[in-house]
Amino acid sequence: MMETLIEKTPRQLFKSLFVFAAQESWIKAREIAEELTNRGAQGLWLNLAFDLADGFKKITRLSDKLFLLGNNVLIPEEITLIEEALTWVQDKLQLPIPLLIIDICPDGTPLHTVTGINGLGFIASSKSDIKNKDLMIHEITHCNLMSRSLFLDEGLATLFQYQALNDKVLKEVKYWDRPSLSALVEIEWRNDPYFSRVLPANNYNSIDHSSNSDLRVHFLAAFLIEKMIQKTSLNTLVQTFKKIKPKLREGRGAKVFQDIFSIDLWALDLEIIKSMEVAIKPPSNEATLEVATKALAENDEETANLWLPIARIKAYESNDDLIALIKILIVLGNRREKPSERAHYRTEALAAMNWLESKETNDRILDFFDAYKYLFKIRNAGHAIEIGALSAQASKVFKALLLKNPEDPEIIIASAKAQIRAKYDFISFSDWKEMLKKTKSYPQFKKAVDILKAEHSRFVE
Repeated sequence: MMETLIEKTPRQLFKSLFVFAAQESWIKAREIAEELTNRGAQGLWLNLAFDLADGFKKITRLSDKLFLLGNNVLIPEEITLIEEALTWVQDKLQLPIPLLIIDICPDGTPLHTVTGINGLGFIASSKSDIKNKDLMIHEITHCNLMSRSLFLDEGLATLFQYQALNDKVLKEVKYWDRPSLSALVEIEWRNDPYFSRVLPANNYNSIDHSSNSDLRVHFLAAFLIEKMIQKTSLNTLVQTFKKIKPKLREGRGAKVFQDIFSIDLWALDLEIIKSMEVAIKPPSNEATLEVATKALAENDEETANLWLPIARIKAYESNDDLIALIKILIVLGNRREKPSERAHYRTEALAAMNWLESKETNDRILDFFDAYKYLFKIRNAGHAIEIGALSAQASKVFKALLLKNPEDPEIIIASAKAQIRAKYDFISFSDWKEMLKKTKSYPQFKKAVDILKAEHSRFVE
């Protein structure tokens, strides 16, 4: 039997496991569970495999591709509805029907899908949701085709859901204070599957896909998916969907979409902004770039948060305003404490930096932002060795930036912050003293110098 198991795909192994567990053939089921362990199965799928193999959970075979977990029962009409939804998605995507396992949960449980294995899906649903065909189409779409960019995956599933209802989602697309499309497609949403950081006023713990939920993110994503299909074809989308996620990194989303789908994400965002009256106003008459520069020098998160909404809109007006947005996002994304909670700001900043690089020829500002990219990598790093290596690189980059621009007050402040945690001196103490003295003579940077001296003894005699 082992030779046969080795030849099977993970999906085939799970199907055999489900069949044997349904038949209570425990020895065969256990062998498959152990083989799945050897294949690297983990998390919910591995736990499910052994729960079934050891008889801790019951599974019932409803049809060739459909299994039911636990002691629940689905009536024939419900089974037919699920199978019709499976066929609907198959007809749209022209992909094989996935193997589906249904877990009936108490009413009020958020409808959700667990994927991770090609051609296999786990849907947890209440009895009321299981009767809703368009919701089943939404979840089955996830089971059938995933890009691993949650924004895009929700977009495709939402588009299909509303197509099944013969309803349009485009009418729902309006601007609200949010990251750019280029950032949204790239942000890692695993720890925020309901996009609460994009909808901070609502902070939903669950999304039920009903008319009472805030689905602005889903509608925006569906709008983008429809644009992708219009620019190419649904077949092209299917062929590229699973390959797109690895390319969406380090702020390159806009370039990826331009190359694959001929879509200018920044132009599309501007089109959305111009299509409606934007009520967001600046907090004061100060120039956004001046405010952002001062906020970055002082690590002033309060000011950065206050100006972020208008900076996101004004970024489309000029390079200076785009630079201001990037500086504000650096303030919000570069905090050392709980860096994972600020990752979305860093992704948004990287996307904006890449856009700036396609437009700007000022080496000074590009070098300045390149240095911060190393700090972003440190915040994203997973372990101490990686952090140590990246910290050494960051110190080297900031030292070079300082030596290249010894009269630039903004770069002096940024390099001084990097100096605090560097293991060697970029310049002598006397040189630091003189540089900071000159920098303090600029009203915009006076407070930043005072903060440095007050909080860090390295710059105090």
